[in-house]
Amino acid sequence: MRCNVERNRLFGLGGAVTLSLLLAGCSIPDMGMLKAPRAELVGAVTNGEEYAYPDAKWWEKYEDGNLNHLIEAGLENSPTIDEAFARLAKAGAQSELAGAPLSPNVDVNASVTRTRQSYNNGVPSAFVPQGFKNAGKMTLDFQYELDFWGKNRDSLKAAVSEERAAQYEAEQARLIVSTSITASYADLVRLYSDLDDAKRSSDVRRETIALFQKRYEEGLENQSSVEQAKANYEAAEAEIAFLEEQIGLAKNSIYLLVGKNPDGSVNLERPHVAKLKTLQIPKNIPANFIGHRPDILAARDRLEAAASRINVARAGYYPNINLVAFVGRQALGLSSFFEGDSFIGGVGPAISLPIFEKGKLDGNYKGAWADYDIALAQYNAAILNAIGEFADVRTSTNALGKRISRTQAALGASEKAYKVAKTRYEGGLGSYIEVLRAEDAVISHQRSLTDIRMRTLTLDIAAVKALGGGLLFGNSSK
Repeated sequence: MRCNVERNRLFGLGGAVTLSLLLAGCSIPDMGMLKAPRAELVGAVTNGEEYAYPDAKWWEKYEDGNLNHLIEAGLENSPTIDEAFARLAKAGAQSELAGAPLSPNVDVNASVTRTRQSYNNGVPSAFVPQGFKNAGKMTLDFQYELDFWGKNRDSLKAAVSEERAAQYEAEQARLIVSTSITASYADLVRLYSDLDDAKRSSDVRRETIALFQKRYEEGLENQSSVEQAKANYEAAEAEIAFLEEQIGLAKNSIYLLVGKNPDGSVNLERPHVAKLKTLQIPKNIPANFIGHRPDILAARDRLEAAASRINVARAGYYPNINLVAFVGRQALGLSSFFEGDSFIGGVGPAISLPIFEKGKLDGNYKGAWADYDIALAQYNAAILNAIGEFADVRTSTNALGKRISRTQAALGASEKAYKVAKTRYEGGLGSYIEVLRAEDAVISHQRSLTDIRMRTLTLDIAAVKALGGGLLFGNSSK
């Protein structure tokens, strides 16, 4: 008779589980198939030729000790990087948390209470212990979730993907800080060079004022020419003041990037880039472009995590089945607590059936699908942005050669004009005004050429960023 009762209970339990599965299968919203990343974008960044990507410490190719020191300080002190690595640590903790349900839980519980039982609970009072007694209980409790639907495995998979994404985002933070410092440093080089040219131009225009003033006193020039010469000089002085301001702002930017206070307590000397070794930019997007851009890799792992979260949400429609067991001792009166008859134990399944939770489950499931669509859009956007950055660098690099050659030609012509004017002046055939004007033109073209050559450096830095820098994945330390 007892066996029949137990069998009926098992059949009833099995029937409840079966019914729950049938109801779950019918009630899960049909969201269609997962959308894939845009094939034309993925194909554009995976089918290129092999390419030698930048080294991990790509900035050392410039052979500038000050720059190396600044970048090392920036990587060590940048709050942006600190935040990225803090997020990485949090993601690692979340992975540990997500993996916990895959292992059994074992707890020890013990209690001792002073208790008095009721004499009116249906048991004759003669068989009820009299007065207050010490009641003791100690159990070793075991619980293990039987992950039939893969909820816990998918939850761990999502957490691991998000941890990888956080690691790539930390790499992206390193790349942004290093390229930003180098770009600001290069801009500082350009500004100092422009300041030198502006001071030379100011000197020339000061001499021009003196010459025009003398000619005016001799009746060879009118007052308008003198005032125009003064205006040109004041404009040159204003340009010097502007460049000095820009130098100060560029220094402030570098101080902040390396985590220093721009209060003047740290002196940033005039920079000089010793060598300009630029990257050879490939004509087309190189192979493994996706695998070398940390922002794309992070977006890809976020997408994989979102797909796993959909599986976790789907598993919520099915019953949660746990295997539970306990062993221990229980006694009324501590003197008999360790006797053999005080042993207790139990084992069996514990099932949770989600019956009246459809609104909650549907909202969670549809939200997981929406999160996937968001992650997919961000992944496509990351690829598209990377393609755009590469195309911009490629276009500017192609145009730069022509700009340099044309500006060099202009400088060469202005230098010849200056030599002719100087020769004519020394031979008494020309005026010194012609010499000063020719020299001013030379300075202007020299400044233009310097700016374009520094553009080569800034484009090189942009190329490093566009190609993903020197990826250090696997090294989670700063």
